[in-house]
Amino acid sequence: MTIFRKNKIAVALVCDERLATQAGAVAFKINSDWDFDVHIFVETNSTDIKYFHRVECDGISYHINRLLHDFRDMLPKMDRYPIAVWGRILLPKVLSDYSRVLYVDVDILPGPKPIDLDKIDLPNGIGMVSNYWTRYHERIGHRRTIEHLEQLGLKAEDYFNAGVILMDPSKLNAEEVGNALARFVSHFGDNIKSPDQDFLAFHYKGKITQLSANFNFIQPLMGFGFEGGAIPCVRHYVMQPKLYEKLHNFGANSIVRSAQLEFLDMLEIAQLPANLLTPRHRPKFSRLIKNALRSVTASTIFGAPRRRKEYRKWQHMRSVMLQLLLCDKERCADELPFTLAISEPQVYWSGTEFVCIRP
Repeated sequence: MTIFRKNKIAVALVCDERLATQAGAVAFKINSDWDFDVHIFVETNSTDIKYFHRVECDGISYHINRLLHDFRDMLPKMDRYPIAVWGRILLPKVLSDYSRVLYVDVDILPGPKPIDLDKIDLPNGIGMVSNYWTRYHERIGHRRTIEHLEQLGLKAEDYFNAGVILMDPSKLNAEEVGNALARFVSHFGDNIKSPDQDFLAFHYKGKITQLSANFNFIQPLMGFGFEGGAIPCVRHYVMQPKLYEKLHNFGANSIVRSAQLEFLDMLEIAQLPANLLTPRHRPKFSRLIKNALRSVTASTIFGAPRRRKEYRKWQHMRSVMLQLLLCDKERCADELPFTLAISEPQVYWSGTEFVCIRP
């Protein structure tokens, strides 16, 4: 039986033991600032769980291999993703006593507490934020993105980011979702690109309530000054390297470096060891050398052509993303708690990127 505290809203994280310590830092921040119950589900391929540090706190619960035990043998083994990524799909089965469950990935930074979650209408029990990165790639004619969408029979507007999911467990049939998952895996097999995300977009096509970017402000939206001086409810760092990984001197941009400082603070506040993980994907040595040289020549005549080229790219991407955000204002079930900054912010060129100067 689920134990309620002050309300009937819960936040859930699902990960393998590799990220369980880091999940504890996110959970502690959410529990402290948002005052919601937080459930951490640790899912692995075996019954042997490697040791990880836990947060000892009222309102934070750990669950070991509770979501996928009936599906473990059926799910495809993927090098890029641990089996845990499928777990979020089955959360309503275990957290059925809550009026709302908000799933969040580990690679996020929580911001201000979301209000009135239980008042957001979810006719089909699920709400997500549009995948603006996919929509941007579709706009510029990215071949692999278009082929991926065609394979699923979806338009870019039908594809959502699964890093944050708002659920109404009373409207989601766990048995039906489980059966649909089995059919999906059987049909697509090894052609699945983004397991959980692909399934949710495919199974709930036309049924997902669109939430504003406040709930899932993904990394490709950052660095353009859209949010002004405001902080979204959830900032989601979707790209490599991750904010919980060791960063090379010239292998990560300023957005990730700034986020990592906040993440390290969260670990310290939760009294967890600040052990950063070894990246799954190391940047090529040639890329590190190239970025180092670009930093050195940034303010010289040799860096001018690249600066002009990158500024045009930055302006174009900002323009497309702003169009998408403005277009979605009428589609979302909630409103952004801040006004989108339409005019371009002040930026400076670091040699490898344009950095937005915060107001």
